Amino acid sequence: MTGGDAVSELFVFPPSFSNANRQTLEANQNNYYAFITSQPSATPQILCLGTAATSLNVTALGSPLSYQWYSNTVNSNVGGTAIAGATSSSYIPTTTTAGTLYYYAVITSLSATVTSAVSGSVTVNTVINTQPSPSFQTVSQSATAATLNVVATGTGLTYQWYLNTSSSTTGATSIAGAT
Repeated sequence: MTGGDAVSELFVFPPSFSNANRQTLEANQNNYYAFITSQPSATPQILCLGTAATSLNVTALGSPLSYQWYSNTVNSNVGGTAIAGATSSSYIPTTTTAGTLYYYAVITSLSATVTSAVSGSVTVNTVINTQPSPSFQTVSQSATAATLNVVATGTGLTYQWYLNTSSSTTGATSIAGAT
């Protein structure tokens, strides 16, 4: 259930059920249910390694509630990986590894478990620490050009150099073997 959904309930109590027991049940009914009233943001976040992500929040009704946040490599709230220590109603995604993850929370009350919607994607991009020199070179046909270097931070990085006749990354052609 999400915020705005109306819930109608009809309790039929047997004659042997005392008025005191009925009142106790009604007073504690939130102990048996968990309702999500606010979902995590569906807005994608695109970040660089090591920068601060925006907090993801979920709001639920019920008491007492426990929370567990999960990450997933696909846009699904099934089959994710529990995040150690992420057990409150909010979670700030880490940005220590490049890649795209999605997040969701599982909220549990005494006898109910509900799963939130999936957050927007959180994409952490690799950081290029050193760009190739933007200066132009004029090189004779048999001469050697200056070496171009790039330094990037991240995991699982691969490199591919490109050639272009203009000062643009659009329309470039990959250079075979320049990896």
